[in-house]
Amino acid sequence: MLLMQREKEKEDKNVAHLTHVSEMEKKCETLARITAILKDVIQI
Repeated sequence: MLLMQREKEKEDKNVAHLTHVSEMEKKCETLARITAILKDVIQI
């Protein structure tokens, strides 16, 4: 029973980590878009 609980905790941590990584990727993509827009604006 304890082993099952440990495995579940490990899975929860993995899911939390994956969620965090995908959030970071979204933020990076958003920053990249904003940066591209700003570069265009500055060049005009």
